[in-house]
Amino acid sequence: MKIKFSKQINQKRIALAVSSIALTAVTLIMEGYTQRFVDAMTFQPLFFGGLLIAYFFLSVLRYIKEYLKTSLEKNGNLEGQAQAVKNVLGREYAFFEKTESGALLYHLTSDMYEWMPWQTHGQLQLILEAVNLASFCLFLFWTDAVLALAAFFLVICSLFLANYLSDRMGKYKNQQQAVGSRLNQYMLNIGKSIDTVRQLGKMSFFSQKYDDYMKEEYLPVIKKLVKSQTFFISQLIFSTEVIPFLMLFMGVILTVLGRATIGKAIIMMDLTMRIADSVQTLADFLPQKSAALEIEKRIGAVIGESASWGENNGAGLTPFDKIEVKIESYQPENSSRVLLKSTDITIERGDICTIKGVSGGGKSTLVKIIAGLKKINRQSGWISYNGQDIQTLPPTEYHKHILLVSQDTLLFPGTVKENLLMEQAAADEELTEIFQICGLESFIQQYGLDYMIENTGSNLSGGQRQRIGLARILLRRPELLILDEATSALDADTAEMVVKNVAAFARRHFITILAISHKQDFEKYSDKIIYI
Repeated sequence: MKIKFSKQINQKRIALAVSSIALTAVTLIMEGYTQRFVDAMTFQPLFFGGLLIAYFFLSVLRYIKEYLKTSLEKNGNLEGQAQAVKNVLGREYAFFEKTESGALLYHLTSDMYEWMPWQTHGQLQLILEAVNLASFCLFLFWTDAVLALAAFFLVICSLFLANYLSDRMGKYKNQQQAVGSRLNQYMLNIGKSIDTVRQLGKMSFFSQKYDDYMKEEYLPVIKKLVKSQTFFISQLIFSTEVIPFLMLFMGVILTVLGRATIGKAIIMMDLTMRIADSVQTLADFLPQKSAALEIEKRIGAVIGESASWGENNGAGLTPFDKIEVKIESYQPENSSRVLLKSTDITIERGDICTIKGVSGGGKSTLVKIIAGLKKINRQSGWISYNGQDIQTLPPTEYHKHILLVSQDTLLFPGTVKENLLMEQAAADEELTEIFQICGLESFIQQYGLDYMIENTGSNLSGGQRQRIGLARILLRRPELLILDEATSALDADTAEMVVKNVAAFARRHFITILAISHKQDFEKYSDKIIYI
C-alpha cells in the first residue's frame, strides 16, 4: 500500500531538511567562534553578546526542527489512516468476511501509528543524521583533542523539569487515546454495515464524516499534544546546549589557574556530546526501519491498494424486470460448508416473495448474492438481471435498482435527517409518507428530524434503529427491495403494521419485494413462497 502525502506534508519535509542542515552548519560555525572566544583570554562584550544571540538562534532552530518532526508524525498518521480507511471502504463484501475485524482495526490504528513516522520523516531523518554525524566527526578530527565533563547538577534540574512536562504530556496522550477509541469504534461499525454503504454508494460520504470527526474531535487534542511534546523535547535539547556553555566558564577558570588553552577542550567536550547523540539517534532509527518495512508488508497484504468500486463507474441499467437465480451449490471462500444447493428461482417485477427454509439453510446468503454483496463462482451457478449476469454489471448502477435492508442498521453520529438522507434530497411529502409506513410518526413528532443520534444509535431502541434503516432504503424506492429480518427487533403489533404498510407501498409503486422473516409476517401478502 503506497501512501500519497499532501502538498503540506511534502513542504514540511523540505522545511525539516533545510532546518536540519542549517542547524548543523550553525552549530559547527559556533563551535569555532566559541573556541576563538575562549582562547582569546579576554572578555569582549560584543563578541560575548553575539555568542548569546547565536546560541538563542540555535535553540530556535532546534525547536523548529522538533516541531516539524512531531507535526509530520501526527499529520502523517491522519493522512495515512484516512487513505487506508478509504481503501477499506472500497473493498468488496468478501474482504470483510475473510478479514477479522480485530486484525483490521489493529492495522488501521496501531500499525499505522508505528509505520507513519518512518514514512513521513524517518527515512529523511536517517539521511540527515548520517550527514550530521559525518560533519561532527570531521570537525572533531580537525580540532585534535577529546575532553568529556559532566554537569550533574544541571542534568538533575533538567530531569525535574522534564518530569513536570511529561505529566502534562501524559494528560494529553490519555485524551488522544480516549478520542482514538471512539474513532476505532466508528470504523468498526462502518465495517459491520459495509453492505449498506456499498449499495447506497456512500463511500465518499462516510470518508467525509471521518474527516469531519478528525477535524472536530481529534485534531484539537493532537494540537495540544504536539505543543506539549515539542516543549518537552526542546527542554531536554536546550539543557544540552546550556551545559557546554557553562563549561566555557569552567575552562576560563582552569586557564587562570595556569592551564593552557581550554578552547579546544571545551569544543571537544561539546562535539563528543553531539556525536554521542547522533550515534544514539542512528541506533534508534535502524530498528524503526526494520519494523516499518515489516508493517508495510503486513498492511499491504491485508488492505492492499484501492479497489475498483466507485461512485459512478458504468453506464445506466434498464429498469428491473426479472431476476433469475440458478445455483447448483455455493460455499464461501476457504470453507468446506455448502450453504446453498439446487436453487432455481425467478422473481419478476411487482412480485412480493417470501423465502422460507431451516435456520442456517442459506437464506441470508442467497439474498446477499442477489443483492450483489457476495460473489458466486460461475461453475457453481449464476444470477441474471434482465438476462445479464450480475457479476458483469457495475455495482453502483446495480444498487440504484436493487437494495437490501438487513437486521443490523448502520447509524452514525448525526441528526435523524442526516442518517436518513445521507446527502440525498427528499421532499417533505416523501418523508411524511415514509414515516407513516415505517411507524416513525410519533417518534418524529416527539423528537424531530434534528434529534442527534449517538454513535451506533445507542440512544435508540432496537426497533427504532431498524425502522430508521428501513425508512432510509424506502426513500430511495428501489425496484427490488430485499428484506433480511428487517422487522426482527419490532414487537408483533408494530411488525404487522409496518409489513402491511410496506406491502401496500410496494403495490402502489410497483416495487418487487423479496423478504426473509422468521415471524412469517410477509407470507399473507406474498404472491410467491420460495423454499430453500
